[in-house]
Amino acid sequence: MLNNSGGAWHSTSEVCSGTAAPCAAFPKRYISGVKIDVGNPSHGYLSLSGYSRHWMIGTEDPGVGHLFETSNGGAAWTDVSGTSPATALPDFPADDVVFYHGNLIVANDIGVFISFDNGGTWSRLGTNLPHVVVDQLTVDPNGVLVAATHGRGVWTIPAP
Repeated sequence: MLNNSGGAWHSTSEVCSGTAAPCAAFPKRYISGVKIDVGNPSHGYLSLSGYSRHWMIGTEDPGVGHLFETSNGGAAWTDVSGTSPATALPDFPADDVVFYHGNLIVANDIGVFISFDNGGTWSRLGTNLPHVVVDQLTVDPNGVLVAATHGRGVWTIPAP
């Protein structure tokens, strides 16, 4: 994988052939969010849209996982969506990811979810937010998490 800290643009086909690492680690779905750790540019997260193989198996198998982490600049990726059905990130398209004070916060098609243990367990964040598509997340300078929804406006909650 090329890593030149933004020195030059290059085609993703040069980086990712689809069968070689790191591409083999990813399900066949679109990347919907990228978050790079400002304290460590080799550390980052990718969120993926679509549904996992729980819904479709065969030649077009979409794979599993909705959130992946790298700690070596993208040379290797780990699924941090959780493994236990009771505590994993729900199998809905993930739309965005925020890494704040060591917590992972993911927007998906049914709300916002948080993990305090780097993806080991996930739970719904806060109360009162409708089960709605949350397209984008950000933390404002005052430490407020801002969630932009599809059709239900913008919602805020103090960032954990």
